[in-house]
Amino acid sequence: MKLINLTPHKITIYPPTDWTLLGDDSSPIAVEPSGVSARCDETREIIATIPSGLGDWGIPVYRVVYGEVSGLPAPELGTIYIVSMRLAQAVPERHDVCFPGEAVRDASGNIIGCIGLSRL
Repeated sequence: MKLINLTPHKITIYPPTDWTLLGDDSSPIAVEPSGVSARCDETREIIATIPSGLGDWGIPVYRVVYGEVSGLPAPELGTIYIVSMRLAQAVPERHDVCFPGEAVRDASGNIIGCIGLSRL
């Protein structure tokens, strides 16, 4: 299986935490950016306002609408495209599109990778 990273960031994929699922090589996999970033237009419209309890202003509630997707190649047999969760939400019919799985953090709380990939 070929992994193509369409985000601007290196994606480090760690093995599952259930070590019984692992083979002999349990090292993380680093997937460097491909140089192409897939993007998705997004618009927001206010659909409600919740009272803030602090004076006259309210907390806006938005509806998010996804628009045109750019930079996402056509499906290719044996290829998985790694994109942002937002882009994956815009193309739920694409079974070749994944986004980073559960975050892996270092001792300071910084994200250093993910466990597996996720799909909608």
